[in-house]
Amino acid sequence: MRRKKLVWAAALLYALLVCAGLLARGDRRERTARYIQRNRAALEAFAAELTADGTYNSWTVSYWPELGMAEFETGASGLGSSTSYWGFYYSPEDVPLPLMGTAEMRYTPSGSGWRWEEPEGDNWAYTQRLTESWYWYEMHF
Repeated sequence: MRRKKLVWAAALLYALLVCAGLLARGDRRERTARYIQRNRAALEAFAAELTADGTYNSWTVSYWPELGMAEFETGASGLGSSTSYWGFYYSPEDVPLPLMGTAEMRYTPSGSGWRWEEPEGDNWAYTQRLTESWYWYEMHF
């Protein structure tokens, strides 16, 4: 009887952790939008002065000079070819830009944003405008 209770307690704890993880994942975009709103001036000054890859607030920042793009990677999860990355980027022309400087990435409208899917593979990316010149992204490679 005691073992059965322990199994149920473990199952309940696992379910709660899974739900918390799903809720946190859905909230990433909203938290990022709030962060950009609070820190927009500093972020834009940083992006304007960026001439090479760097870091900002402990995040990796990739600079793509041909696009004028500063790409802030704020998180990742998974292993190997099943890894998801997310963050935000500065788009000086206020248009969705290809991630990682990948010129062959062509978006199609999807929901409130744009999606790219690899034609013969399982890689994908999603981007959504948060505010003028700032976009959220999530990609799976």
